[in-house]
Amino acid sequence: MTSKFLVSVLCGPFTAVSTALYIYIIIVIIRHRELRESAFYIINVVMGIVDIGSIWSIYLFHRIPALGLISSSYLSLGPHSIFSFMCTEVFAAFSNSQKYLLMAIGLNRFTAVVTPSIHKRVWSKQHCVILVLCIVIVNVIPAVVVEYVSPSYYEVKKNDSFGGIRCEMDSKTLYIASFYYTAYLSVFSATVNCCLYGFIVCTLFINQKNLRNANVFTINIYRIELKLTICVLFHTVLLVLDGATVTLAYLLGYKEFKVMNEILQDLLCGCNPYLLLLFSAQLRKKVFQFSIWSPSTTTSDPVFSAVGRNPR
Repeated sequence: MTSKFLVSVLCGPFTAVSTALYIYIIIVIIRHRELRESAFYIINVVMGIVDIGSIWSIYLFHRIPALGLISSSYLSLGPHSIFSFMCTEVFAAFSNSQKYLLMAIGLNRFTAVVTPSIHKRVWSKQHCVILVLCIVIVNVIPAVVVEYVSPSYYEVKKNDSFGGIRCEMDSKTLYIASFYYTAYLSVFSATVNCCLYGFIVCTLFINQKNLRNANVFTINIYRIELKLTICVLFHTVLLVLDGATVTLAYLLGYKEFKVMNEILQDLLCGCNPYLLLLFSAQLRKKVFQFSIWSPSTTTSDPVFSAVGRNPR
């Protein structure tokens, strides 16, 4: 109880501010046609929804119930309820979707830097929509099926003087299998992104040697790609730390790493809006107009983003 309370107090303000900023950015993207028609921004709108859903399902259905402050409210509909479903399968769907999207972002950066000749064709708007739909289907359908086969429920924690409650499922075997799938997916996505970024960094290093006789435009493009790689690399570092702490805390049993993993959830779900503002000049310009309902304007500048470079 104490650790969850401390994490909530320390990370809660950051998550609240990040959520408000995330929602604002999503509205800005939807409001401006030149942004919402970009394949990159389609991914980031979905990423925003998933990040917000993931972290607030943790707060509302894991951390607050564990504190035991309003346990009666969560149990008001009985142990099997929409609240327990949100605690287990809905959270898992958000968390797993986040990992798939982060792998998609890593692949996007890979094609932008390593295979730029096919990048624009591979990451067309239509392909991104199909990718997003596949990620949603792959995670939502299993969550619904698992909940139907083995309903979730809340139970009062044993030896908890605060009366905290936690999530369980009727089938312990299915619960453990679902848990391990989510845990190993974190490790797998971190491994995939590390491999992708290894190729990306090597390619950027090789390209740097070829810049001596390059024109100004090529040099500027290289610098932008380097900045974007560093930007998304920060996200990948958090993903690697998440995978490492999941392994240590939940797979190997080192409980002292649980607090670190919970803090990483807030950072992983809340860092993207700041990265977008730092490295997407067009989005930053729209956001700091201070009026998301102002008429849309078009520019001739290319769109550079935290995921990939997408000329309009």
